[in-house]
Amino acid sequence: MRGFTQTFHFWKENKRAQSVPLNAFLTYVTLPWWSIAKDLLDHREGPILTF
Repeated sequence: MRGFTQTFHFWKENKRAQSVPLNAFLTYVTLPWWSIAKDLLDHREGPILTF
């Protein structure tokens, strides 16, 4: 029989393994790839340093 601490740790690790990382989800929601590509293609500026 497991103690409370072992059971809690097992439950917490199981939940962590099943969940999608929140930061990856927020990055996709706030910065979709098509928005970045559109911004790069629409706003062409000259280079700052030219040699």
